[in-house]
Amino acid sequence: MAKKILTQAAYDTDNIQSQPDQVKGQPTALKLAFDQTGIDAKTYTNTTQLAELQSETPNDAGANAIGAEGTFGTDNVGDELKAVKDALDGVVLGQIPDGSLTDVKLSNADGQIKDTVSKNTSYISGNARDIARLELAVRKNGIVSGQYVNKYFESPEVRTTDSIGLIDFGKVYASVVNTGTNTLVVDTLQVDKDGNTPTLLSDCFELKEEITLADASGENLIISGIDDGTKTLTFTTNIVGTYSSGANVYRSNMVVNGEAWNFGGVGEGVLGFDIENASYDSVSFSVAPQDSLPSGLEFNNDSSKMYFIGQNTDTIFQCSLSTPSDLSTASYDSVNLDVSPQTTGTQAFTFNSDGSKLYVLDGTTNIIYQYSLSTPFDLSTASYDSVNFSVNAQSTGTRGISLNSDDTKMYVVGIITDTIYQYTLSTPSDLSTASYDSISFSVSTESTAPMGLTFNNVESKLYVLGRDNTTIYQYSLPNPLDISTASYDSVSFGVGTEESSPQDLSFNSDGTKLYVTGLTGKVFQYTTGINDNTEVLSIDIRINMNQSDPITSVFSYLRTKEQAGLVIGAEASIVASASDESYNAMTLDDTIDLGDDTEYSHVIAEPINQKVTVKYTITRALTTDVIEINDFVGFVGV
Repeated sequence: MAKKILTQAAYDTDNIQSQPDQVKGQPTALKLAFDQTGIDAKTYTNTTQLAELQSETPNDAGANAIGAEGTFGTDNVGDELKAVKDALDGVVLGQIPDGSLTDVKLSNADGQIKDTVSKNTSYISGNARDIARLELAVRKNGIVSGQYVNKYFESPEVRTTDSIGLIDFGKVYASVVNTGTNTLVVDTLQVDKDGNTPTLLSDCFELKEEITLADASGENLIISGIDDGTKTLTFTTNIVGTYSSGANVYRSNMVVNGEAWNFGGVGEGVLGFDIENASYDSVSFSVAPQDSLPSGLEFNNDSSKMYFIGQNTDTIFQCSLSTPSDLSTASYDSVNLDVSPQTTGTQAFTFNSDGSKLYVLDGTTNIIYQYSLSTPFDLSTASYDSVNFSVNAQSTGTRGISLNSDDTKMYVVGIITDTIYQYTLSTPSDLSTASYDSISFSVSTESTAPMGLTFNNVESKLYVLGRDNTTIYQYSLPNPLDISTASYDSVSFGVGTEESSPQDLSFNSDGTKLYVTGLTGKVFQYTTGINDNTEVLSIDIRINMNQSDPITSVFSYLRTKEQAGLVIGAEASIVASASDESYNAMTLDDTIDLGDDTEYSHVIAEPINQKVTVKYTITRALTTDVIEINDFVGFVGV
């Protein structure tokens, strides 16, 4: 290998400025170069000595380390020095030839890569609890899904909660709960663990978990058996209290308002109707000044507007209720929609879910007409869309019409055939896309002249009005969108005392009131029998954690609006997967004032196990106190 030495420059001092990459000046510049390499310049002024040095083999380790091999001759000193500089720059800038990057090659100096990484790691570890206050992302039907992270951040593992919030919710409609026994029949299922409409009891409840049974009062029970066939829960202990029809079975009785959890009444937020116990309110509204033969009946989505159709005038009339759902406060709006250009035999009508579309059924021609409302639920803004749909192929005596909550299914009653027909709208709310599903449901066993129909808010119940016997019948739909699954509940309600010729029926938006109109020129108001919405002082919230690793501790954070007299109780069940839930108190770790909100953090350390449930019991001082629970986050240590 050639020697890495310096030789005398082969150019005159007169040409120094034109040689920027070579050693400039003779002999001063050359001496300087020698000095920088640690060589005694005097020793090498003799050309014979230079030649001898060139023939020797020097130690190449340093040059090799920086990748700067080369041959220094009398004509290339500048070029070789530049190559050395470039190689050194490459090392300093991290452009290492083999592409590797190790701790040895990094600097611990303040602000350098290694220092920055170390500081960030220390910050994450030291502030793990603060970082773990993850914002909740999904809220629907009372379901709130969050994330749990390893307390010590020893791994970036993220755990998603199994279920949070208003979950495992059912209602009991037996006249008296089985007091003194350890079994309970749950007649109506409300919300499953994913926030959807359930079909099986096991969609809502799990073995070994604790539930609350309550109407005005309540007690906690552990589930030991689930029978989907009979909808029966079995408990480890007997039921102690006595509960009325409509009592609740839940894992949480909080309610959801917007993006916050709230106190409410026992039963509030429950969807479903107890028509078996309905009673007349002694409240009615006369529509005679507008039309003596009212037919179809509907409400807007907050029950502040009521609409009825007049058989004599082919007109839909609009009324306002100054107190929503209170028929005694109703008054005529002087707003109406004349549908005679399209139909002269109007029988029924309905709105889509947001009030932007109106559908009018002509009972004479069996045609449904579609209107658009530029202002939702405001008849004065309605205009015909030139869109209609004939149901002649299915029924020649159409009478009632209704849509499901997502406007993809339409249902029409045939009074001659005693049948309800189901249609699909491939584009929601667009009647021009409707097609018959080849699905129908006969109600002839209960009623030989069905007049009107309506659904409850989650479409698990169907109500049909029979003209001949002036009775409303209740049916269950295991599959809410499939009317072929409907079955009679053996529950009915006779309205003959108030209305001998009922024409249509409708519920208000929250299902607490029932309205029936008829040929007497009046609309009658009934209460549906759900009287368990008593305001409560305490609510329970149970949160399940998915946790595959053994657990040594749990931290949880609850953020609420500040309120005097508010008491937060936190418990946790950390048990083996085969064990019943068993709760121990969590310790209040910290209370942080956030202005309008307060954040409570709780901690518990338990023996190593795998199943985690956190339960909050939140108590307010007065039922008039408005409490908002804005956030729940937590994480576990393993």
